Amino acid sequence: MRRALVVAVLAVLATTLGGCGGSVATSGAAPTLLATTAPTAAPSVAAVLTNPPPTLIPGCLPQCWQGRLTRPGAISGVYTTKYFFGGQLTLTVPDGWVSAEDSTGEFAIGRPNDETARLDFWIDVFAAKNMGGAKDDTVAQTGDAIAAWFIDKPIIDVIKQAPTTLGGIAAQSIEYERNDKAATEDPDCPSALQPCSVAFSYPEWDGVFAEGEHFHSRLIYANASWGGQQHTIYAEFWAADPSYAELIDTVDAVLASLQLPEGVVAAP
Repeated sequence: MRRALVVAVLAVLATTLGGCGGSVATSGAAPTLLATTAPTAAPSVAAVLTNPPPTLIPGCLPQCWQGRLTRPGAISGVYTTKYFFGGQLTLTVPDGWVSAEDSTGEFAIGRPNDETARLDFWIDVFAAKNMGGAKDDTVAQTGDAIAAWFIDKPIIDVIKQAPTTLGGIAAQSIEYERNDKAATEDPDCPSALQPCSVAFSYPEWDGVFAEGEHFHSRLIYANASWGGQQHTIYAEFWAADPSYAELIDTVDAVLASLQLPEGVVAAP
């Protein structure tokens, strides 16, 4: 079982993928957005499958609860995750939207059959140095360090950076777009979509989060703690114009509805 965005090179290889959006560059058609969010591996029989406590989130989460994934499909209205964030993250999903993944590694929502935009939620991702998902050990696995590394990339042009909130706790918002003149970070990205970025990964993913074509996206991160341990919560709205402009107000409403699990507070 895989969960990835379908891109031209994967289509050529006839890889069997899950349903998390993407763009397929077909003959005679101009490619739109490439945004490859790392595939989540199939649950392993050896994975730890014990549910976390039903109330307070343990400080070891998410690393201590892995190996579960579901693809909910249509979930319009108030939704509480089944696996992501210990099955205790609640938000209001717009009418007609779907979730391609609710797993111990990611929660993703967007419009059905839309390969130009998606809203993803992550916890404790790390900086990736290649499409294989290798960790860049020069970048500390904290929200501030990862954000600084990300916006310093030549391929990233920051449009606006401002304080915000995520689930009621202080956060930082970074609206950005692609620097079309930058060198591609993924030489294997289809030439029509280059330059392509290589950004984030996570231990349960089988790859990385990457973007191509002329992306226009927003990354929000909040430094938080639960169970006495510090973590970083991320919301990534990846898109390409005109989808960014069309959906940003809706995405803001979704983010405003976010309710974090009990016991999650701003990091000291």
